Amino acid sequence: MVLSRRWAGFLILVGVWTWVIWPRFAVAIWNDARAWSTGEIGQGSPTGFLWCTRC
Repeated sequence: MVLSRRWAGFLILVGVWTWVIWPRFAVAIWNDARAWSTGEIGQGSPTGFLWCTRC
């Protein structure tokens, strides 16, 4: 498979963007009360909200 420089550059930028955005998104989901069975952040067992958004 041969990619043009433009497509290769685009794919690299998308990869970098993903690495920049994903940690912030993961922290936001973790700090959401809906992610925990007790409604308190980090307390109780994880709910489907946490597991399904991490898939």
